[in-house]
Amino acid sequence: KANRKNWLKTDYIVILSLFYYTIHLIYLHDTESIRSSYMLLFPYIYYVFFRHLRVNRKLNNNDINFLYSIMLIALLVEGGLFLTMYFFKVSPFAEPVEIYGKTTEYILLEIFQPVGAMGPVEAGFFFLLFSIFNLYVYNFTRNNMAIYIHLLFLVFLLATLSRLPIILGLLLSFLMWLKGLVKYKDIVLFFILFLFLPSIVVSFFSDLFMNLKLRLLRTSIEVEASNRIILSPLIEFLFKNHKNFLFGAGYQLYRTLPYGYAIHNLFLAQLADFGIIGLLLLIGLFYTIISEIKTCRSSYLYQLVFYSVILWIINGSVQYAAYSFHYYTFIFFIFNLLMLQHNLLSELNLRR
Repeated sequence: KANRKNWLKTDYIVILSLFYYTIHLIYLHDTESIRSSYMLLFPYIYYVFFRHLRVNRKLNNNDINFLYSIMLIALLVEGGLFLTMYFFKVSPFAEPVEIYGKTTEYILLEIFQPVGAMGPVEAGFFFLLFSIFNLYVYNFTRNNMAIYIHLLFLVFLLATLSRLPIILGLLLSFLMWLKGLVKYKDIVLFFILFLFLPSIVVSFFSDLFMNLKLRLLRTSIEVEASNRIILSPLIEFLFKNHKNFLFGAGYQLYRTLPYGYAIHNLFLAQLADFGIIGLLLLIGLFYTIISEIKTCRSSYLYQLVFYSVILWIINGSVQYAAYSFHYYTFIFFIFNLLMLQHNLLSELNLRR
């Protein structure tokens, strides 16, 4: 019975997913998908390792401080790279290009798009995650260092030029600041954050704002055409035979089909590559993580896990980078540490 208590619903989903993805890759793959399969499999292998540490009580509170320090240093370096590339228009990782290539006309702004070690979107969501997490820390501890780190990561976030993370970052920061404003200095920082910084954003994106009306007029037509292009071949592929519907085309193989494409949606991409079985496993993973952390609302780590999962879902809803090795591994580690803390606290309460 004690051993059964060590198994969480998320543990079962992860083990089942790892087994399914491994068998899937053996039967459906090409040279490129096999070479990049570590991005899919390694986070789940790491989860098994993290679970082992959790069950055997080899994780402790110092681990979150260590992880936080390592992530902070890594993201400070990454943010510095993005700032350097933004201002000097030189990238050590890729040739300078216009933002998203041929879509420059759509967003109505020609500007250098930095490409860092993680890429603009992935880095943008990590900067966003650490920005709002440090704001959460500040709201509860009033540690000035946390607010400085929060503002610094907002600057890094702007330097990625990744639109969705920037919008979400400003919106979430606004909501959290609104909830936490209690002192005069907070109000001063609030005006700096939401008057001064947005004015800088407007200056950078002046052409974008000037043509906003034109974009809105074009949006409905483009979205309708885009949906036709995306959904029609996918539906045709899925219902061509029962194997496509159940198992999909294979990891990153749907886009290699004659009528395929890189689907910028986590759930549709999962359906196309791994079929309905893979989609249900992914939804099950989200559901079990969210449901199991509900019992840990009082924990400091709860917010970090919750924000990570929600941003993971939002990012996956608009990006093809659905299999982010860094992001998955980060969430899995924090989740296991949170569950360990919860179990230890529950045992302590029972003893009392």
